[in-house]
Amino acid sequence: MKLTRVKTADDAAAWSKLLIEWESAFLHLTKERSYRKTTAEVPSWVRATQQWWYTHQRLRSGYQVLRRVIDRGHLFTFLDQKLQHLKVPSTTNGIEGGTNSPMRLLLLHHRGMTEEHQRRLIEWWLYMHTEHPDPARVLAEHQARPMKQARPTLNEPDPGPALYDTGLDAGEGLWLRSGWAGRS
Repeated sequence: MKLTRVKTADDAAAWSKLLIEWESAFLHLTKERSYRKTTAEVPSWVRATQQWWYTHQRLRSGYQVLRRVIDRGHLFTFLDQKLQHLKVPSTTNGIEGGTNSPMRLLLLHHRGMTEEHQRRLIEWWLYMHTEHPDPARVLAEHQARPMKQARPTLNEPDPGPALYDTGLDAGEGLWLRSGWAGRS
């Protein structure tokens, strides 16, 4: 949780020091293995032919992701002095809550539309949220687009009486029975 509170380069250095301390104390856990022969319970994600797996797989995966972004220099990008004028946010919450969430709600409220209409709806929403939207220009472009041609009507002959149907028919023998339970 301390990672989310990093605001300055000094905070980043302090957090990196904490990570190094964690690595010296707990990194060995990411290398522990469990073996099929000695384990009574096998996790559901282990393949049938697999003889061993990492015991703390989720811890290992999380650590590797963290280590990868640190090694590439992507973790504290928002602290870079060259990017300060851009005001790079430290999280993606603005994208999720400010852009993606309203678009999802829009699609939810208009879920009966065809896929083509939904695509156009999202295009329109994105365009109207640009810096200088000009709806008249977009409408002119829309009217200039060629419309899809209507599907041709099929002229097939009438197939005749239905072979299988849901209705009852006297010709099926339902009312022609005589005798006891249909036996003569």
